[in-house]
This record gives sequence, C-alpha cells and structure tokens, in this order.
Amino acid sequence: MSEVKIIGQDRINAMLQQLNDIDANKSIKAGIRKGLNILRQGGFKRLKARMKNPSGVTGNLVKSFNVRVKKNKLGGLAGFGMVSDTDGNHIIARHAHLVDLGTASRERQNGGSTGKMPALNFWTDTRNEDMDNAVCEVLKGTEVALTKILGKNE
Repeated sequence: MSEVKIIGQDRINAMLQQLNDIDANKSIKAGIRKGLNILRQGGFKRLKARMKNPSGVTGNLVKSFNVRVKKNKLGGLAGFGMVSDTDGNHIIARHAHLVDLGTASRERQNGGSTGKMPALNFWTDTRNEDMDNAVCEVLKGTEVALTKILGKNE
C-alpha cells in the first residue's frame, strides 16, 4: 500500500490553530480520503488497461482495491486489502505484488518449468505518476473542509 504524506502543510496549520482537535482531524481526514481516491482510481485504470482481457476482469485483484484512512493517526493507505463484497465474503489480494513486479521462471526438480509472470508495473507507475496529484488533492480537500467548518463556527 502507498501512503500519502502532507508535504505543504504550512498554510493549513494557520487555519488549524483556530479549530479544536476533533474538527481539525475530520477536515484533514476528508482531504486525505480525496487524495487516496486519486491513487485508487489511477491504479485500477492502469491494471485494467494492462491485463490480457480488460473487459472481462472479475478477479479478486480488481475487487480488492481499497482506501482506508487511519483512525487514530493522520494518514491513510491506498492499495490492496481485505474488502467485503455484497454477500459478506472476504476478498483478499495477497498476490498483488506478484502481478505488479512479476516473477522469474522457476525450474522444478523433474526438469519442468513453472513459467514466469511478466511485470505489469501498474501500481508502481501509479505511485510514481499520480502521487503529486494526490498530494494536491489532500491539500485542496483539507482547505475546503476547513473553510466549511470555519464557516459553520462563525
């Protein structure tokens, strides 16, 4: 999973001093959620584009794209994890790193080969290309939430 860190937090800190801790955490978490959704959408789009048959993808990997904002700390996780579908079944994508980074061909003792998985690099490319947009969305979302809260308090 990738973590989004708030880099340009100076202009937000001035607004946070006017709020109590509960309102400040809610507003920052709202901004973090917006940034994480950018990463989730980018990864999903790249995975579907690079799979063999993008129109018929219904596997656990596609279903497991997840965004989670941390409860006790300011931060969040975007990537793959355990998600419940509509039937209450748990979908786990423990093989996401193998699809992203690929595997080498492995030889068996009897001389056969298990084959190799070519690297799709969908999550690595998403992290490299969309991280700046995600950080900007975190800042924008936090500012919007703060202005709403400050407007209600007045």
